[in-house]
Amino acid sequence: FATDGDLAIDQRHKLSAWANYEKKFSKAGRLSLGLLERVSSGQPYSAAGSVDSRPYVTNPGYLTPPATVTYYYGDGRGIFKTDTVSATDASLNYSLPAGFLKKGEFFLRIVVDNLFNQSAQDNAGNQTVFSASNQNPARTMQAFNPFTTKPVEGVNYQLGPDFGRPLSASDYQTARNYYFSVGFRF
Repeated sequence: FATDGDLAIDQRHKLSAWANYEKKFSKAGRLSLGLLERVSSGQPYSAAGSVDSRPYVTNPGYLTPPATVTYYYGDGRGIFKTDTVSATDASLNYSLPAGFLKKGEFFLRIVVDNLFNQSAQDNAGNQTVFSASNQNPARTMQAFNPFTTKPVEGVNYQLGPDFGRPLSASDYQTARNYYFSVGFRF
């Protein structure tokens, strides 16, 4: 049973567009404003589980044949996708010349990541799939020949009740963050 389909790293689209504006005020300093828009399409993930293929294959000579192999349920590998993630980042930089040093300046830098606090699930989260090798609580999953039989959901496999749901905060895109720095450079 050869597998085809998208791998977890097969992200189709990624866009970054930015704009910067700078204004010099001679002795009153320099102001720079920046915007960055990021958009990433969802990443694929699969309903994969373990299948015992030993009853259906003549041992070609393994000392110890593998007890289970990975099987991709449904319509194949990578059939589910995480959310499309977008975020707008903004920055403000202001510098003021220091009169007492030729190249010295005071500066203020403010950066806001994910300015509009957009939220999306960018990681697959729970990927529990029950099968004959990994029984559901009711122990109703039946074995099948992975080489000749297309498994039936609810008979040969079952997605866990939380399949696709986030497991932790790290399964979501990063929330709005603020950074700032004040200093003197020379």
